[in-house]
Parts: sequence; C-alpha cells; structure tokens
Amino acid sequence: MSYMMTLYRTYERLEKDPANFTQRGLLKVGFSTQQAHVDVKLGKEGQFISATPVEKDQADTVIPVTEYSANRTSKPCPHPLFDKLKYIAGDYPRFCKEDNAEAYQAYMEQLQAWCESSYSNPKVKAVYQYLNQKTLIHDLVEQGIFSVDENGRLTKKWENQPNLKLPVGNQSDAFVRFSVIGIDSVPALWQDGKLQDQYTNYYLSQEGSKKLCYVTGNHVRACTIHPSKIRNSGDKAKLISANDTTNFTFRGRFETAEQAYTISYEASQKAHNALKWLIQNQKQVARIGDRVFVLWGVDGEELPDPMADTFQFCFEEQSVEINTEQEFAQQFKMAITGYHAEIRKDSQLVLLGLDAATTGRMAVVFNREYNGLQGNELIDNIERWHKTCAWNIRYYNEIKKQEYHFGAPSPVNLAKAAFGVSRGNYLEVGSNKLLADTVQRILPCICDGAKIPRDIVKAAVNKAKFPQNYGYGSLWEQVAFAACALYNRYLYDYDKDNPLIYRMEEFVMGENGVFNCVKETDDIEYNCGRFVALADAIENQVLWGKNKPDDNESYKEVRPTNARRLLTRFCQSPYDTLTVLYNKVNVYIMQSKGIKLCDLCDLLDEMVSRIDTKELKKKRNLGAAFLSGFCSQRIQIIKERQIKKSQKMEEE
Repeated sequence: MSYMMTLYRTYERLEKDPANFTQRGLLKVGFSTQQAHVDVKLGKEGQFISATPVEKDQADTVIPVTEYSANRTSKPCPHPLFDKLKYIAGDYPRFCKEDNAEAYQAYMEQLQAWCESSYSNPKVKAVYQYLNQKTLIHDLVEQGIFSVDENGRLTKKWENQPNLKLPVGNQSDAFVRFSVIGIDSVPALWQDGKLQDQYTNYYLSQEGSKKLCYVTGNHVRACTIHPSKIRNSGDKAKLISANDTTNFTFRGRFETAEQAYTISYEASQKAHNALKWLIQNQKQVARIGDRVFVLWGVDGEELPDPMADTFQFCFEEQSVEINTEQEFAQQFKMAITGYHAEIRKDSQLVLLGLDAATTGRMAVVFNREYNGLQGNELIDNIERWHKTCAWNIRYYNEIKKQEYHFGAPSPVNLAKAAFGVSRGNYLEVGSNKLLADTVQRILPCICDGAKIPRDIVKAAVNKAKFPQNYGYGSLWEQVAFAACALYNRYLYDYDKDNPLIYRMEEFVMGENGVFNCVKETDDIEYNCGRFVALADAIENQVLWGKNKPDDNESYKEVRPTNARRLLTRFCQSPYDTLTVLYNKVNVYIMQSKGIKLCDLCDLLDEMVSRIDTKELKKKRNLGAAFLSGFCSQRIQIIKERQIKKSQKMEEE
C-alpha cells in the first residue's frame, strides 16, 4: 500500500497552501463534512441571539470529529462540537418522545474536556455555556425554526411558516452548527482556521495505543477506525477496514488485523483527506458510475489526462481554430514536450482506480506508480496511444464548423462504441459496471503500452456494421470511427507490417492541397469499403443537389442512401450486393444533370476494377478493413469538398 505514503506526502505539500483549506475544501486532521440544517448564533457569553435554517447550497459544513464519531452507528458517540439535537439539546425529552440523557451527557463531558484543556477557544466555551442551559429546542421553537403539535412536541415534518423551509425529513434529526458573535472577525465556527488547528492539536495530544506506523516509520498513536466519504459525501465505503473478526476478511493469513497493516491516526487522516481532495479538485479524474480514476503527482506536476481524447489532450477549450493537420500535430507535440518537462528525478506519480463491491468495503481496482524518470514512460505510452489508437475524429472549431483531425477517441467513447446502444442522439451502455470494466481494461493499453483486447475491437467492429441501429445521423459515424481507431491500434499490436496502418505523420497536406486519407492498396475488403463510400457519396450528392441546401452547408445527408441501407448486407454477402448497389448508383448518375460527379464516378469505376470478383465470391462477413476503407474514403470526400469550397470563397 505504498500509495498511502504517496497520499501522505501529497497532503504535506497541500497543507503548505492555506487556500487549499479555505477555498478548495482540503480537510484538516480530525475533521469531516456534514450537511447542516440550522445555524444558531450566540453571544460571547453564551447567550442566544438568533437562528436560521441553512440553505441547501450552503449546508456543507466542516465539523471536528473523533475517530469513533466519524464512523458512528447506533451507539451514542457524539461529535466534539456540531451535532444533531439528540446529542446537544438538554431539553430534548421535553419536545421529543425519546430520552437522550446518555447522548447529551457524553457530548457535554467531551466538550467540557476540550474547554478545560490548553487548546480551548473562547467561542467553544460560549457554546458550552449556552448548551449547559438546556434551552436549545425551546429557543428554536420560539424563533419559528421548529414546529410543534398541540402537545408541544416537535412534529415529524415541517409545518411552520410557508416562507421558511427546514431541509431535513424529521425535525428531531436536524443537525445544528454554531456562530459566536463579538469575539473575533470570524463568527462562523466551521470557518475558523485557528479553532480548527486548536482542535487538531488537542485531539492529537490525547493518549492512545502506540504502534509502528507503516507510513511514517514512527511509534505513534495507531488508528483502528478509518475515514469514509472518500468519493463523495454519501460514500460509506472504506479503504482500510478490518472489523470483521468472525469471517475470513484477514483470518487465515493473519491472527489480528494489526498484523496486516498499521497506520497512525494522523497519517490515516492526512492520506484519506488528500485522496478526497484529489478526487474533488484534480483535473485528471474520471468518474464512471461509482468507479473513480485519479492521476496525480506528489509535487503537483502537470500531467496528461489518460481519459482524454486527443483534442482534449491538446486543448482545454472545446472550440478552437485549427486550420491544418500540421497545426494539430504541432500542438500535440508541444503538449507532450510540456508534460515531459514536468518530470524530475524525484517525481512520484500515482494512477489509482477505486470502486466498492459492497457498501462498506472499497477496493483499489487499478494502481500504477511511477517513481523518478519512470514518469517519462507513462507520458511516452500515452503519446503512443494517441498516435496508434487513432482515426480522423470529428471536432468543431470556434465557429461551430466541423473539422476532422487524426487522434484517439476517449476510452469512455471507445467503450460506448463497443458495448453501447442508441438512445436517440447518444450512446448508452447497459450498466455502469460494464462501462467501467471496459475502460479499466483499456487503461493498461494507455498507461503501460499493453496490447488492445481483441474482444473490444471485435465488438466495436460488429456494432459499426449495422448503421440502421443508429437513428441519429452522426451517431453511427461516432461508432464507425471508434471501431476504425481500435482496429488501427489492433494492427499496431498484432500486425505491425500491415499496410493499412494509419500514422499521424501521414496526415499532411498534399501538393494539391488535399489530405491523404485513403490507402492505395489491393486489399479487397478495404477497396470494397471505398466502393460503398463512393456509392454513398454519389447518391447523397444527387439528392443534395435536388433539394438545394443552404450555401453555408458543405455536406448534408438528405436521407439514408442505398449504400447505407445495404451496408450490413454488403458485409455479409459482398459479391451479390456489389452488383445490386452498382446498378442502383447508376440510376442516380443518370439523374445527375448539372451536378459534377466526374471525379467520383471515375473513382467508383476504378474501385470496381480493383476488386477481384473471383476472390470476392469467397468472402463472407467483411470486417474491420472494410470499415477502414469506407470511413477513410468518406473523410477524403468531405475534406476535398471543404478545401474546394474554401478556395472558391477566396477567389470570390
């Protein structure tokens, strides 16, 4: 569990910046968060002044906790300062049916011990003086914060003024926080950094069982119950938990839980609080269902996001102006160089994946650590991923015009392409677990340079063969391009000499100002794909010309063409479908008066001549090479149209 040491060191760096506590939510040792419902304002002598309900968007409250109160269940175990009415209201039995004598006494004794210590604070003493009067609920009822029935008991639900609302289901479960006016410039106790430091020092000064801490290497007060709320405020799962002594959580390997892992209270608090902060604030965080992946450096190194597509990798803004593939490739190179510059000999990087199989137990499902210059290996593998699992992916520039640039889709989009189904205009995977598992299987390919799993490639290719399953026009394109990207990586991993491999350096502007998107090859499946793409473009252009689209549109699909409708059939029975599709395209060619189709028609005939019909008869179930040919030819046509249109506008 060396990542605990990394988290501990990360916290020690973060705590040097006060803004991380005041603005970015870093918790100090001995603190947690809770949703507060009522804010009670007191005077410096402990007199009641007023109370107000807490708005939902301001309810998050930093509260001091003990090792046990942070993980309490049904047994009374009070928090040191802010808590529910059951613990802090001395007049609780008067307004509720339940007796809270044990809980109230435990709270007051604990608060008194803090007030009598050398770490006390005058505002804490004011709270103690007020609560010792046992008038809390009475004062809140008088203020109209709580509603009571005819017997003077708290009603279960809010039944008071319509312009006020108490954001809690049962009034008796309300959580109360305090402000003390007249002592200093920070009346809100939950925002008082000095008070928080005093409590931390007070709690760490208390005696406890001292053992060897595996993180710090010191004999200090050990921690037996560790924090939860790691992924979010409602998360009950724990990274370290060994309270199951009746089953086989650790028995059979260790006699006691301490033999497995021992960590001090302070180190546990710092490590867990650092992890919470990273999940909330780090850029390199991906949440897929309940699973969380986070990448960070101990010294705050600027790192690439392994979950980003190539466009996100290069640009923070979604809409930017990139005119050529050369500019895009140059930006990619600059980004890689910048990340390499962040790596030093003492760098320590961690990529962590967290998930919980049960409510109470959290597992580290993915863990990679890079020490020193090993961080360069991570960046090199990410660079290789973006150059190999890549295809011409569509983006939108600053004027919302679609552009195609060679790069890798995000792992999430690859997983959705392989196992997602159409839901209108987006893809949805049946379960978050399947989506997260697939992304997790792709991660080693990104971070370690591992080979792409064959089944993921096959699943995406099979999905792309059925365009009729995707009602929204660009949705099928997303699936098809993702399948081509996966196939490109597959060739890199398993067939390095295959001429159908696409490389980033190949996507440059040719002498005639046209991008080279297609391969000149005798591969029959690839050329079949090009043939279908040309048939699709010819028919679509004739339909487009007849419908007279707006001049601002460079490409428009009027309706699914015969090529699209027959694409699945073509994959299954290419020889029989080739003649059928060719005849249908000729009908549109004959109807194309006034529409320039010469280049497309010549290229269509060239593709037919390249396809060996004898070999085609033997083919069944055309695969990824067919999709690669189709998509590359389609992109080539689109880019040529865009360039011609730009040249025409310049001439005018």
